[in-house]
Amino acid sequence: MIVGLLVALPLTGIALHRVGVRLSGIARRVIRPLLAERARPRRLRTAVAGFTSPVVQLVVVGSVGFVTYALVAVSRSELRRWIALLPSKKRRAAAAESVTTPS
Repeated sequence: MIVGLLVALPLTGIALHRVGVRLSGIARRVIRPLLAERARPRRLRTAVAGFTSPVVQLVVVGSVGFVTYALVAVSRSELRRWIALLPSKKRRAAAAESVTTPS
């Protein structure tokens, strides 16, 4: 993570700036995922402390890591947009009806 923050990220920023990409809009969107990544290790150590089975630890760490990242990194507007993409009950019923009704 240190190499990414101190080497890769600045070099990428310099390269993008040289080819004319404006970074002001990108910087605002990168802050949330960086904060999520920073918060994740503490949550994972706490979550895995009570389990001895490696399989259970893997499942718990994966679930807690995903939820922590999603809560911090995904903005509310993006979350609403993703939820709107899910099929509603009305759309599912209409789709099922069109399949069962002969044309």
